[in-house]
Amino acid sequence: NIPGGVVAVDDGIYDVGGVAWNGGPTNRIAITSVLDVVSLNGPASTWIIGQGPCGDAAVRCAYVGTGARLIGFTLTNGHTRAAGDVDLDQSGGGAWCEPGGTVENAVIRDNEAAQFGGGIKHGTVRNSTLQANRAGQGGGASDAALAQCVLSNNLATGNGGGANGGTIENTLVVDNQAEYGGGASE
Repeated sequence: NIPGGVVAVDDGIYDVGGVAWNGGPTNRIAITSVLDVVSLNGPASTWIIGQGPCGDAAVRCAYVGTGARLIGFTLTNGHTRAAGDVDLDQSGGGAWCEPGGTVENAVIRDNEAAQFGGGIKHGTVRNSTLQANRAGQGGGASDAALAQCVLSNNLATGNGGGANGGTIENTLVVDNQAEYGGGASE
């Protein structure tokens, strides 16, 4: 790959294969360079599908490294391990981002993390919908910067049904559930 380059991805359902990265679970896609991975026709046409349930055989949808961007995908059915490192193994069912990793124009739905960020853990999320994700803390997102997003129908068994930690800017937060802080918590 070419650092700073763009990889255009054709329409399709991507639900086989994967790579483990940085000690975490298997990811359908791992962007480990400064690179933009962009779907040609957006999230309605290009799906990355993980594998559940949470456990040793789980597959997260995406790992997004520092300076990388994943643009225009639906990320669904991503899961984490149920044991191991709380951050790397058990968090970020849909996507796990390094600092400076970004997910844009995405639909992040029906993912699950054993601990933090059912939809996404860390990183920046822009112009995206996080819907019906589940986790112990931060059903939709945990420790992420959310801007121009929709957080709906996410569930946390602990804090922050929609989001836990991170920042929320110009984002609609509706119908999320948690034991504490249904919409969001710090």
